[in-house]
Amino acid sequence: LLVPYRSGLLWLRNEQDGGGRLEAVSNLPVPNRNAALARWISPLFRYLCTHSRNEPAMVDRASLPSELVADWAQYLPAQGLWLPLFLPDGRQLGGLLLAREAPWTGAEQRLLSHWIDGAAMTLDMLRRRGRKKIWGRLVSRRLLFFAGVAAILVGLLFVPVRLNVLAPAEIIPEDPIIVRAPLSGVIDSVEVAPNDMVETGQVLVRLDDRELATRLEVARQGFEVVQSELHQASRASVSNQEALLRRAVLRIRVEQHRAEVAYIEEQLSRVILTADRSGVAMFPDRASLRGRPVRLGERIMTLADPSAASLEIWIPPSDSINLADEAEVRLFLNIDPENPLPARLKRVAHQAALAEDGNFGYRAEAAFDSNVLVPRIGLRGTAKIYGDSVSLGYYLFRRPLTTLRQAFGI
Repeated sequence: LLVPYRSGLLWLRNEQDGGGRLEAVSNLPVPNRNAALARWISPLFRYLCTHSRNEPAMVDRASLPSELVADWAQYLPAQGLWLPLFLPDGRQLGGLLLAREAPWTGAEQRLLSHWIDGAAMTLDMLRRRGRKKIWGRLVSRRLLFFAGVAAILVGLLFVPVRLNVLAPAEIIPEDPIIVRAPLSGVIDSVEVAPNDMVETGQVLVRLDDRELATRLEVARQGFEVVQSELHQASRASVSNQEALLRRAVLRIRVEQHRAEVAYIEEQLSRVILTADRSGVAMFPDRASLRGRPVRLGERIMTLADPSAASLEIWIPPSDSINLADEAEVRLFLNIDPENPLPARLKRVAHQAALAEDGNFGYRAEAAFDSNVLVPRIGLRGTAKIYGDSVSLGYYLFRRPLTTLRQAFGI
């Protein structure tokens, strides 16, 4: 013990905000910074740090502002000695306040003045070492945390997931009947509306028969003329050798005209198109068909069984993956995406073809599961086709790696 004292309080400044706090109180292992002593003495220490020089100073109630020493007698003895903690570079760490009943002598002040300089440097060294230890612990914890996160992420890259492909899809009829033009002509009338349910034998379309009717009338008249000439030649051939030869020629012409009449009659019988079986009539609209010229064999409409439908899928070439037979498929309809419909893959084309939207793709077909209520033909959506199991890393980086290979020719 260098000098006797009854109370000692250590105050350290905060370099960041210029404030400070009570770090130590004599006879207490840990100071209570919320106690009445700490609340009372904090303004006193701030005043002393602001007005002190780099030398010990006597402090008592007479040398301090009245508002700071109102409760001095309650907490401290009468004679105080302020020892500021200054470093050689001029920075102030804080200060030490010693208090006792007896006055402080000059010899004690000089002794403490030498001691406080060394104490300031020692305290600064300890504080810096403490900050390094704290920072080291924080760095170690951060490194450990990030290493753990990295290990988890690397482990997740090897988690098996199912590779899948998203492709546009449409519900199409299964084994539909294509109604084609039986001859070249012009559509005169359409007897059914789009999506009408038709029965077997019901009239669907009528072709314009005026040209055929005119041709038939002309052919019949020509047939009658030739037949009359043949009759006359037959009577004259009894006595006329030339008429006999002409009769043979007229018989050939009669057969030609008869065949022509039969051909035109057969064509006229085909201008009315009827349904070969019951089903739903599928075509855009009546207006687009009425008055349209058609060629022999040209498609006019489709008859489909509404209870027999399949799924048509167009897989983009960039998403082409190995797909096994009976691969799982889920259809997300545009009108009801929250309730996917299960299906099974039936076939996938080996060559890309041009789809109706003008894009190339691999055409695939899928059949709905037996317990699925087949939706209306013509509805569109997005099909999700599941492939083999792969690692999550391959699943995430498959397309970026493909793009890089295409860009750099790797």
